[in-house]
Amino acid sequence: MLSELYIRNLAIVDEIKISFTEGLNILTGETGTGKSIIIGAISLLCGGRANTSSIGKRSDTAYVEGVFFLSEYDETIIKNKFELLELDIEIEDNMLVISRTVSKNGRSVSKINNRTVNNSILSEIMINILNVCGQHDSYTLFNRTDFVEVLDSFCDDEFRKKLREIEVLYGKIKKTSTDLKKLKNRVNNFDENIEEIKAEIEELNSLDLETLDEEFIENELDKYNNSQAILGCCGNLIELFDGETSEVNAFSILNEINRNIALLEENDKTVKLSEDFENLSFGLKEIYAKIQDYYSNIYIDEESLMILQEKFNLLNDLKRKLKTDKNGLIKYKNSLEEDIYLLEHSKDLLLEENNKLKNLSEEYKKLANEISNSRKEVARRIEKLIEKELLDLDLKNSIFKIDIKTNNKITNIGFDEVTFLISTNKGEELQEIYKIASGGELSRIMLGFKKVLSDRDKIATLVFDEIDTGISGVTAQIVGEKLAEISKNHQLLVISHLPQISVLSDTHFIISKETVGDITLSKVVCANYDEKVMEISRLIGGANINDTTIRQSKEMIEIANEKKERLRCTEK
Repeated sequence: MLSELYIRNLAIVDEIKISFTEGLNILTGETGTGKSIIIGAISLLCGGRANTSSIGKRSDTAYVEGVFFLSEYDETIIKNKFELLELDIEIEDNMLVISRTVSKNGRSVSKINNRTVNNSILSEIMINILNVCGQHDSYTLFNRTDFVEVLDSFCDDEFRKKLREIEVLYGKIKKTSTDLKKLKNRVNNFDENIEEIKAEIEELNSLDLETLDEEFIENELDKYNNSQAILGCCGNLIELFDGETSEVNAFSILNEINRNIALLEENDKTVKLSEDFENLSFGLKEIYAKIQDYYSNIYIDEESLMILQEKFNLLNDLKRKLKTDKNGLIKYKNSLEEDIYLLEHSKDLLLEENNKLKNLSEEYKKLANEISNSRKEVARRIEKLIEKELLDLDLKNSIFKIDIKTNNKITNIGFDEVTFLISTNKGEELQEIYKIASGGELSRIMLGFKKVLSDRDKIATLVFDEIDTGISGVTAQIVGEKLAEISKNHQLLVISHLPQISVLSDTHFIISKETVGDITLSKVVCANYDEKVMEISRLIGGANINDTTIRQSKEMIEIANEKKERLRCTEK
């Protein structure tokens, strides 16, 4: 709901803050005091067009801010919208702060929780939490997911089950259509020379890419290329360790060292070197054994090495040619194998996908027709409910029709395109509801809609302007009662000129104007009981406020309070 509305330098409003409440908020005041400015400010928060001529005289900018507290349902909807629109906006404490700054240079800046957004996004967000119905804003009442949503809200659980099923079918059809298109493109676009593709696959298969160890091959080739040096080193090492052709070798030196250490320890009992030397000597013998083993097992298989060299050369050639690595070659080979499979089985695969799409489409068509028939049944019921409401609201000659067209275009909700049509005078053709010329007439039509939809419509805040234009007496009383009923489930902000409606307010705001110097300014007062009584008296008697009008005002308020309690306790 709209908790606070702040307006600065807009038309004759210098600076005001209005704290709205739940239920029915009524705004009254004499003509020209600024009631339309408040509606205009709210429209700006909904992304409405900014008029630079409405900027006040005290600054080059006008500023409007609204603080909204969201229900759990609203918060979920708004967060989903943020995600869909890729908006990085956080909601804290269930609060949404919407602001709009309008400059005389034509620039307009909109913000949601202090994040700048464009007006189209602002409208898309606000349509979920607030509707304005006035002479220029009527379309917003039904600018959500088309009129289909209204119909579907009246349908039973079996219908909703079918709606979920058709959404799943729609997803399957989209995916199958995409897969079929991709399959056709692949068949049409790749080279159809099967033999060339097979030869390329064979060449890649010869590398055994899945098991090929590039590091091992490189090491083996390095060993082969360095084989002479390796053999020479091994021979030299063996000769150095235990060469028979040399008078001195490593082992003879070790024996001599061992003999001298033994003599040293014999002559000096404090010397303890034998154990350390024994460990060193053992380590050198182990190294010698490994060298011998390595030397005796050296075998140069030139034929195998030649095969490895060819494989290594082919691998590098393909990597350079295709500008990829081994893993890329594996993916490329798999792609070629898929191409071969497609070429060899393309007719069967295309037939299979076509049949799959055909079967899904037939299943969709059957379900979509069932859904459409259900909607048509519900439409007739809604038509009667709406026409009854319009009759109550003194729109006696009104005809309301729900036009359902089947266009065979596959969507996630079926084939139906739904439009709400109305004629308010005898002889007039039915036309789309937002084309109704009269603001007051349109407000009453929308009131009738909201009355029928009150327990299904999730929009938290509804704003009605010119709701009582052209009505009086019993009709005004009926309008007030319907507003009171709707306010059981919604926050309502209503501009009114009639006492029959105003007495039903839960919170009453009186708008007036005053002259400060040479400037006329608008002000808003949240009326207490006595102020409300005097305002109702003014609405009854105009400038002629007397004991009679005051007494009548108090009686009307008392009756209205009893009526509100009764209406809101009534189960719908």
